[in-house]
Amino acid sequence: MILIHHENTIAIGIKNNLYLFNIELQQLQTTKIPDPVLPPNINKTRKEILVKEQRDIISVAFSKDGELIAVCTSNKQLLLYDKKLSVLRNCVTDRLVSKVCFSHINEVIVADRSGDVNLYKFNEKNDEPELILGHLSILLDVAISDCGKYIVTCDRDEKIRVSYYPNSYNILSYCLGHVEFVKNIKIVGTIVISASGDGTIRFWDIITGNELHCIDTMEFADEVESKAALEKMYADVDSEHLEIYTLPITQMEVMSNGNVVYVAINLLHCNSIQVHFAEINSDKSISSKFLSNIDLKETILAFSLQRNFYILTESSFYFCTVSPTGLDVNICKLLDVLFEEIKKTEDFCVKCNDNVIYSLYKRKYNNVEEYLERKKQRLESKK
Repeated sequence: MILIHHENTIAIGIKNNLYLFNIELQQLQTTKIPDPVLPPNINKTRKEILVKEQRDIISVAFSKDGELIAVCTSNKQLLLYDKKLSVLRNCVTDRLVSKVCFSHINEVIVADRSGDVNLYKFNEKNDEPELILGHLSILLDVAISDCGKYIVTCDRDEKIRVSYYPNSYNILSYCLGHVEFVKNIKIVGTIVISASGDGTIRFWDIITGNELHCIDTMEFADEVESKAALEKMYADVDSEHLEIYTLPITQMEVMSNGNVVYVAINLLHCNSIQVHFAEINSDKSISSKFLSNIDLKETILAFSLQRNFYILTESSFYFCTVSPTGLDVNICKLLDVLFEEIKKTEDFCVKCNDNVIYSLYKRKYNNVEEYLERKKQRLESKK
């Protein structure tokens, strides 16, 4: 499930259903992902992938002005909608997409699981993508700075890269310090904020790549809940040769107001949202404090923090007011119309597949003992 918002408009993607709700007008629009427009000379294998009925939405983004919506699906479709959910573009990507976002001039930027970032300008003359940069690992997130000068990408191999935009072959800096995959990145001014499978939130200088601040989220997790979550992880991956010592962050959302930043995160198998407050000083030093663990005593399906803070659970939509002194969470009656519609969707209460997170960990195999045993047997057979 995907939940994002832009000012007074909320977008939700569940399976192949896209919902768009204007809170102020109380206006709900819905659509299903249409059939793909197949490119010419497509091979049989690729055609079978594209035409399959399973078209789960995996990434949604609003343009900076809120006039456009980009959607990517599990069958490699890229769709561009307007505010009325009219399809402006329906094309096919070469690889499965990890994340989609917009540039400051409404160009569509797509990061895929092969490590490439492609730019779609969608003008009248050409809809073909332009490869602008690449990693040697699966890309997990991409973001453009507010000034439009920099593009930041992160991957499975713990790396965060800052490149110039649109000439992204010019690399400005690397932000290195995470010890597991980097799941999410956000940009606030000249600060990059990242969340990782190592359970930390880190703040970086976008120009130099220097780490400015680090928050270990396990220090603030509920002891009983985090212990149970770790035990579940160990049971799930017992035979997969994984070394896991902390809970990974599965989602991070950020809201900024001047030099004040609020960061909300969710840890795998934890049914709560951690909220942290950070203050960025003029010398780029950063101080932070833990605000609260939001535990609504029910399954949290998705949340979105931007100018507002919305939380979707199995039973309702919640609106959260945040301030440096604390939080106030209430049921949002203004979203009842939207909630009543989306709960009719099949698999409404299904969270993200845990295997997606587990697949991001690197498998570590000990082949030495096996080699020594074979060597011993070989030597004994020669006696």
